[in-house]
Amino acid sequence: MASHIEQVYFHASQFPDRVTHEYTESFIRRCINHKFHYHTTRQSQQWLNLHNTYSPTQQSQGYHRAYEQCLHATLDTLRQDRFDLISLGCGGGEKEVLLHSLLADRKASMVNYYPVDVSHALAITATRTMRREYPDLHIQPMVCDLLHADDLISYMPRGGTARLITFFGMIPNFTPATILPILNQFLSSEDLLLFSANLAPGDSYTLGMEAVLPQYDNLPTREWLMSVLRDVGISKLDGDITVTINSDSAQPDTTLKKIAAYFTVRQPVRLAINDQVIDWQPGERVQLFFSYRYTTPLVKEYLDQHGIEVLNNWEFNNQEEGLYLCRKICN
Repeated sequence: MASHIEQVYFHASQFPDRVTHEYTESFIRRCINHKFHYHTTRQSQQWLNLHNTYSPTQQSQGYHRAYEQCLHATLDTLRQDRFDLISLGCGGGEKEVLLHSLLADRKASMVNYYPVDVSHALAITATRTMRREYPDLHIQPMVCDLLHADDLISYMPRGGTARLITFFGMIPNFTPATILPILNQFLSSEDLLLFSANLAPGDSYTLGMEAVLPQYDNLPTREWLMSVLRDVGISKLDGDITVTINSDSAQPDTTLKKIAAYFTVRQPVRLAINDQVIDWQPGERVQLFFSYRYTTPLVKEYLDQHGIEVLNNWEFNNQEEGLYLCRKICN
């Protein structure tokens, strides 16, 4: 009976009243909160399919080898017999299963696994993925919005002597100044942070951005992004989706760029959302999505500014994704 039940913790940041307010605000402000692209099971499955098709990890022949090498080095650096794994933005959980599989020839053991995601469907998917392989592992899925969950770590009892925090595929969808202080807050001096960043490949940052643009500017991605609009009655006839490369207005003193998707309204649209009437006029532009692309020097620069140092890093053969093993800088 227990194998057919999952106990999922919902943080207050994802309680219905807050989610309803943020959902409405997204349409009022013409800036869709990223979490509403994973709001339904259908959207989460669309994203998983996109990830399997367009993710740089899937396109690189050295993907599995790079992750395995990285995870071996992470376990060597951890140097703890017992540790907890906290997966922030857990997605499908495949990389965490790979990490656990590498413990077979080591004395270290994973005590607790906390798959954390804004999507309940993905939190459960990651839980089931790990549980199928390791049914005796203690797993506690959690649903939260990291931007509004300052106290989340207090709900994760420390079972091991250290924590390994993973943050795979997430950092591109936050401004550095927003997400890096949150990651710093999760870390203590005994813990490690392992995360991935999407990179602009090659020697030219600008040309690298242009090279990866087709990973976002394609029909399946547009269909995924349209889902949040269709749910409120907007059709393709009401406007057009464009995907562009933008300089980062939030970080004007750097070269950091992002790929952004916008919906440009073609004809008047009236939305009725949670007792709010919202009118979009022709010519208005609605931001649907953005994804920052880094270089390894930029990653190190931003982390250092927020009290986190890189101990080791790896790049895939195609230079489109980097892995970074980090710890908190303690004065």
